[in-house]
Parts: sequence; C-alpha cells; structure tokens
Amino acid sequence: MKLVLVFFAFIAVSLAVVCKECKTLAQIVIDQHPTNQSECLKFYNDGTKKACENWVWSYPCIKALAAVDTDVCADILKGSSANDACEGRPFC
Repeated sequence: MKLVLVFFAFIAVSLAVVCKECKTLAQIVIDQHPTNQSECLKFYNDGTKKACENWVWSYPCIKALAAVDTDVCADILKGSSANDACEGRPFC
C-alpha cells in the first residue's frame, strides 16, 4: 500500500513540475506577444507550440489572428493543437 502511495505521489510531483514549466513558458509567450499578429503566427508555427500543446497559452494569439483574418482562423481551427488549446472557447 505504501508503495502505491509513493508511486502516485511521484506522479503528482512530476506533473506539477511539468505544469509549472509549461505555464511559465505560456506566460512568457503571452507577455511578449499578446496582440502582434505576425509574431503570434510565427510563434504558433514554430516549435514553441509543441512545448505546451494542450495549454491555453496560444489563445490570445489565436484570438488576435482570428480577429483580422478569417482564413487564418479557419486554418488554425483545422490544427489539432489549436483545438486542444482552445477547446470550448469559440474565437472565430
């Protein structure tokens, strides 16, 4: 029983560390590029999105892009990482 508890505690701590790192990266991206469409698109298209694929960090960028370009919005909606990041948050 103790072994099971230790195992679950280890998983919980590991997840907490990953989540914290992911949120830190997310905040950096949001702080640096809250509304700049070209920079948001660059960040979205490069490897940065993969680090926090299932987090909401990309939402401000997606919203900024979608607000000015419906084609970009449609393209983003097709991307699985965008769907994960913005699930339940209509932005187009």
